[in-house]
Amino acid sequence: MTNANLSRLACEIAPAIESRPALIADDRTLRYGELATAVEKLAGGFADALGIRAGDRVALLLPNRIEFAIAYLATIRIGAVIVPLNPALATKELGDILAECRPRAIVLLDSALDATSDARAAAPTIERTVLVGTSEASAETRAPGAVSFDALVGGGSPRAAAPTRDDDVAAILYSSGTTGRPKGILLSHRNMRANVESLARVREWDDHETFLTVLPLFHGYAATAMLLLGLRLGATNLLESRFVPPRILERIQSYRVTFFAGVPPMYSVFLKTCDPADYDLSSCRVFLSGAAPLPVPLFEQFRDRFGIEIVEGYGPQECSPVVSVNPMLGRVKPGTVGPPIPDVDVAITDDAGNPCATGEDGEIRVRGDNVMLGYYEKPEETARVLEDGWYRTGDMGRLDDDGFLSITGRIKEMIIVNGENVYPAEVEAVLHQHESIADAAVKGMPDPVRGERVVAFVVARPDATPDDRAIVAHCTRSLAPFKVPHDVRFVDAIPRSAAGKILRLELPDA
Repeated sequence: MTNANLSRLACEIAPAIESRPALIADDRTLRYGELATAVEKLAGGFADALGIRAGDRVALLLPNRIEFAIAYLATIRIGAVIVPLNPALATKELGDILAECRPRAIVLLDSALDATSDARAAAPTIERTVLVGTSEASAETRAPGAVSFDALVGGGSPRAAAPTRDDDVAAILYSSGTTGRPKGILLSHRNMRANVESLARVREWDDHETFLTVLPLFHGYAATAMLLLGLRLGATNLLESRFVPPRILERIQSYRVTFFAGVPPMYSVFLKTCDPADYDLSSCRVFLSGAAPLPVPLFEQFRDRFGIEIVEGYGPQECSPVVSVNPMLGRVKPGTVGPPIPDVDVAITDDAGNPCATGEDGEIRVRGDNVMLGYYEKPEETARVLEDGWYRTGDMGRLDDDGFLSITGRIKEMIIVNGENVYPAEVEAVLHQHESIADAAVKGMPDPVRGERVVAFVVARPDATPDDRAIVAHCTRSLAPFKVPHDVRFVDAIPRSAAGKILRLELPDA
């Protein structure tokens, strides 16, 4: 049986390109040969010094930096399960997740040790804390069981990839919690490798690509589509821990970046804060957008100002995560997320699971080796979404005659007005077309007459003073009367997850 261990993506390609830069962060460069050695030695350190074994969980609480990639791959290499987490989680959120997944070790910045003490205390299974950014001597005095990351790498004996089956769990990714408490998504070595291999076939990649990753690596979008795909292609990956628009464009220019992935709010900020005349972005052949719908007006404004067509894709983390993407070097259809990627099937069905006609709205179902094993210790929730090999996404969409997928909303976010279905994404797309609106979100609120009413939350452009009546009139010209917002509320910002998804639960109810 072929060893399915995902860490082989980086370690087995290294001898052929050992001097090629693999990762660049904070102007530090790690070449492929150095990366492979660090991964192999940290794997040995995890196993020998910390006693981590196959199936154990290792929590990873780091921003985008080289140590993230090393720890991610080293954990997987010994057959353990990586649990990458958002460093910005509140104490209770982090504590709840750690208590649920019960890691034996946690990797975090030395500077985050004190701030995470209460959260770590919620998980008594954590035996060892691996500190990044401190010496061996300092780590020993910082906390019981603490050890220096550098010391583990320096003292570890290189470890071969543990024998791994396709369906062994490689990672547990926690959802953003847009519909409630986050769930642990179980992804196998097969799931993640299949998604990487499908992405490797969506276009003809150059012999030496240069990626820029500012999306957070704890999210599946960046982990698969940027880190793991980059390693599979032998690309150089620039890691940025903060989204600073001028710096991002300067890095694209200076390093001749060929592939950039973002979320819609990033492209909106580029438009507001950066002058395209100040940068040479000609090297970048693909600007990808995902994780949240890309409003067509934003696509058009970015194209008209920067001369670049943003390529939109789609995929929930349960699908490792990519399901579909517009052609990266071909015809882009604005307002769609493209056709399914190779080896992934998409179906649109009604409530009973029957196929919908072309152009008809229904629930998006996905089938392929990229579909998750299930939710961590939640068999009933798993059974609700996995049926006969298909994953029920809970997203609404339609397929056109060319097989391009459009996302129309979330089933659970659907608003029912006088018995009629209203999908927030449709209303939001119209709101984004208003010249005075920078960002918008829609949710339903109880109404004694209609059942629910549509309420719009709007962020005004800095130089605009939009009027709520003008916004309603604008919507009336494009939407059926029952879809037009009943209320328009002006807010400073739309709450979004780290991946750019609207957090509707955080929109005010009153």
